[in-house]
Amino acid sequence: MASVGAAWALLVAGRVAWVRRPANRMGPLMILTCFALLARQLRFSHDPLAFTTFFLLGEVAYVLVGHVTLAYPTGRVTDRLERLFLKVAYPVALLFPLAVLLVYDGSRQLKYFDDSARESLLLLTGQPDLVAPIQDVFAVGAYGALATVFVALVVRKLVRATPRARRVLAPLWIAAAVIALRASLEGIDTVASLPDGLVYDLFWWQTIGLAALPLVMLVGVLRARLARVHVGDLVVHLEHTPVDGIRDELADALDDPTLELGLWLPEQGDYVDAAGGAFVVPDD
Repeated sequence: MASVGAAWALLVAGRVAWVRRPANRMGPLMILTCFALLARQLRFSHDPLAFTTFFLLGEVAYVLVGHVTLAYPTGRVTDRLERLFLKVAYPVALLFPLAVLLVYDGSRQLKYFDDSARESLLLLTGQPDLVAPIQDVFAVGAYGALATVFVALVVRKLVRATPRARRVLAPLWIAAAVIALRASLEGIDTVASLPDGLVYDLFWWQTIGLAALPLVMLVGVLRARLARVHVGDLVVHLEHTPVDGIRDELADALDDPTLELGLWLPEQGDYVDAAGGAFVVPDD
């Protein structure tokens, strides 16, 4: 039920974002992630077709959460490393469940499932002793490694952003926390027995973060639209601003008091500041 609540939050935020910003892909991505999270619950079905299909595709829902995060706020993933991460994450999310389905014969309990048997329509040969190790490797190795890389990419994105951009990208901290908590639940619970109270707390903090993520992202997407309006107003306003006031106007618009402005003088082949003094261009 907790994942269902998070999915509905994604649906509401995605619908509003799609209506208000139809050219932005965040809305469709959020809605797709919503239905992926809802469909994931069907993996617990005792119907062979439903179990096989949604056990195979279930983990893709969490990769989509990462995709939405890396695509924020434009709806597109343009960074080379982030695109490479997704090219690895999607196949991993499919291959490990597929490996389980190929050897699962219903004689052993699946992780996070009740003890009743399911039927895998992809069963090749019953190897019950392989089911748990495959799931453990996925939880500790694949899930843990991917979560670590994802958090590193989020931090990298925030560090490289301008001060104003960091305010827009602030929801990414929530995403990093959600994925880190998810990885903790999957990984630590695999190698050690955690107290029930701690598992319960981690689960609900992860769920609350997942539900809050699309809502704060929606605010960011709508703020980005307002920022475009402000840029239009700034262009008009700068037409009536003296040269020595341009730097202050831009710093105020960008909410970056550290902004330095250099003006290029073709006849001198160099940059100068608003007062006409020498301006040293930073190396970065």
